[in-house]
Amino acid sequence: QRYDCSEGVLSGTPMVCDGSVCEINKPRGRGVDATPCNGKKTGEACTPTCKVGYQRGSFTDCTCQASGSFTDCSTECKRLTCNSLAISAYNQASMQNNCNSKKYGQRCIVSCANGYTGSDQARLVCTGTGEFQKKDGADAIACTAIACSTKEHPTSLGLSHTCADNGNVATGQSCIVRPNPGFS
Repeated sequence: QRYDCSEGVLSGTPMVCDGSVCEINKPRGRGVDATPCNGKKTGEACTPTCKVGYQRGSFTDCTCQASGSFTDCSTECKRLTCNSLAISAYNQASMQNNCNSKKYGQRCIVSCANGYTGSDQARLVCTGTGEFQKKDGADAIACTAIACSTKEHPTSLGLSHTCADNGNVATGQSCIVRPNPGFS
């Protein structure tokens, strides 16, 4: 661009400079969303975000340099861990699951616990919101307590019990055994 000096005054058309777009060394990594850095030009900064299912770890701003490369910036996104199983249809004492500490995208199974019987199970998946969602299987699981064997009822001389009252005692229930009068 040319400027001329005339009668002590410098004049000319002002030059407009536009920075170069950075395409080199864009922020990357598992779960990192570098979209906020798209189209950034020399001298402009951006802060990457995390994709759905990931939570922000340590981040520093990335700055576009004249070389067309971003400065090295720290970008860390950690896979989201799902909250404990809160779906009431699958969170009963009669059920067991392997859903603890599952991370985004991981699956778990809910089935009847030991001492209970039932043929249904459900597969759940940890979602990007930190909650579990049914992937496939039963909408509700019916688990029935297994009755204790009548062979196991106390039968010693001088004992009385409530173990056979109103049917057998099943998993999760109890009965009372006590000495009869005259026994200790």
